[in-house]
Amino acid sequence: MRAPTSLTNPVLPARRGELIFRPFGEQGQHVVKDPRSGAYFKLGPEESFLFLRLDGRQTVAGTCRAFGRRFGQPLTEEDLEQFLTLAAESGFLAASAPQPPQGLTR
Repeated sequence: MRAPTSLTNPVLPARRGELIFRPFGEQGQHVVKDPRSGAYFKLGPEESFLFLRLDGRQTVAGTCRAFGRRFGQPLTEEDLEQFLTLAAESGFLAASAPQPPQGLTR
């Protein structure tokens, strides 16, 4: 079901291009609107950062490092996997994109 593009450093999937992503408030939060379903999703600063990395080019390791630099705390591959699972369940991922990498730390 899930096919990373590299065995050592998989690439994150791409988000759907038609999703609308806008700032919400002054705390780094954003809202995502799905025009297909009409659903709205509120993302905190960390989730917003990760959402923007879903461009189909960012690697798992690079995203974890960038998250640590930005927020001053580590992002484990397990935490990233959980975010990707939620992104997939929320319909954020492009249909042609590979599914989120699974079992990154196993």
